Amino acid sequence: MIQELIPALKMGAKVLITDIWVPPPTRAVGLMDISMKASNNAREREPQIWASLSSRADRRFQLMGITVPPKASMAIIVAEWTSK
Repeated sequence: MIQELIPALKMGAKVLITDIWVPPPTRAVGLMDISMKASNNAREREPQIWASLSSRADRRFQLMGITVPPKASMAIIVAEWTSK
Protein backbone atom coordinates (compact mmCIF):
# COMPACT_ATOMS: atom_id res chain seq x y z
CA MET A 1 0.00 0.00 0.00
CA ILE A 2 1.12 3.50 -0.81
CA GLN A 3 0.48 4.58 2.81
CA GLU A 4 3.41 2.40 3.92
CA LEU A 5 5.77 4.80 2.12
CA ILE A 6 4.67 7.89 4.04
CA PRO A 7 7.16 7.68 6.96
CA ALA A 8 10.09 7.69 4.51
CA LEU A 9 8.86 10.47 2.20
CA LYS A 10 10.27 13.99 2.11
CA MET A 11 8.62 16.99 0.48
CA GLY A 12 8.88 16.71 -3.30
CA ALA A 13 9.37 12.92 -3.30
CA LYS A 14 7.81 11.22 -6.29
CA VAL A 15 6.04 7.86 -6.17
CA LEU A 16 5.84 5.93 -9.45
CA ILE A 17 3.04 3.43 -10.02
CA THR A 18 2.69 1.20 -13.07
CA ASP A 19 -0.67 -0.08 -14.18
CA ILE A 20 -2.15 -1.71 -17.24
CA TRP A 21 -3.16 0.90 -19.80
CA VAL A 22 -6.15 0.46 -22.06
CA PRO A 23 -6.66 3.10 -24.78
CA PRO A 24 -9.80 5.28 -24.82
CA PRO A 25 -13.16 3.49 -25.16
CA THR A 26 -13.45 0.79 -27.77
CA ARG A 27 -15.14 -2.57 -27.75
CA ALA A 28 -11.83 -4.15 -26.73
CA VAL A 29 -11.75 -1.91 -23.64
CA GLY A 30 -15.14 -3.23 -22.55
CA LEU A 31 -13.96 -6.80 -22.97
CA MET A 32 -10.72 -6.05 -21.06
CA ASP A 33 -12.75 -4.47 -18.24
CA ILE A 34 -14.98 -7.55 -18.01
CA SER A 35 -11.97 -9.87 -18.07
CA MET A 36 -10.13 -7.88 -15.36
CA LYS A 37 -13.25 -7.82 -13.17
CA ALA A 38 -13.88 -11.55 -13.60
CA SER A 39 -10.34 -12.73 -12.97
CA ASN A 40 -8.95 -10.18 -10.49
CA ASN A 41 -11.91 -8.16 -9.21
CA ALA A 42 -10.13 -5.23 -10.89
CA ARG A 43 -10.97 -2.62 -13.51
CA GLU A 44 -9.40 0.02 -15.72
CA ARG A 45 -8.95 3.36 -13.93
CA GLU A 46 -9.34 6.76 -15.56
CA PRO A 47 -7.07 9.72 -14.62
CA GLN A 48 -9.63 11.29 -12.27
CA ILE A 49 -9.93 7.99 -10.40
CA TRP A 50 -6.13 7.88 -9.94
CA ALA A 51 -6.26 11.45 -8.56
CA SER A 52 -8.99 10.39 -6.13
CA LEU A 53 -7.10 7.25 -5.06
CA SER A 54 -3.87 9.15 -4.40
CA SER A 55 -5.64 11.79 -2.30
CA ARG A 56 -7.59 9.12 -0.42
CA ALA A 57 -4.28 7.44 0.47
CA ASP A 58 -3.22 10.80 1.94
CA ARG A 59 -4.18 14.36 1.00
CA ARG A 60 -0.51 15.28 0.74
CA PHE A 61 -0.16 13.15 -2.42
CA GLN A 62 -0.74 15.13 -5.61
CA LEU A 63 -1.23 13.35 -8.92
CA MET A 64 1.38 14.82 -11.27
CA GLY A 65 0.57 12.92 -14.42
CA ILE A 66 0.04 9.72 -16.30
CA THR A 67 2.40 8.77 -19.12
CA VAL A 68 2.00 5.96 -21.59
CA PRO A 69 5.13 5.28 -23.65
CA PRO A 70 4.47 4.57 -27.36
CA LYS A 71 3.24 1.02 -27.99
CA ALA A 72 3.29 0.29 -24.25
CA SER A 73 0.70 -1.74 -22.40
CA MET A 74 1.60 -0.16 -19.05
CA ALA A 75 1.08 3.42 -17.89
CA ILE A 76 3.36 5.27 -15.48
CA ILE A 77 1.42 7.20 -12.84
CA VAL A 78 3.38 9.84 -10.91
CA ALA A 79 2.26 11.19 -7.54
CA GLU A 80 4.23 13.79 -5.58
CA TRP A 81 4.43 14.11 -1.80
CA THR A 82 3.68 17.79 -1.21
CA SER A 83 4.41 18.29 2.51
CA LYS A 84 5.30 16.55 5.75
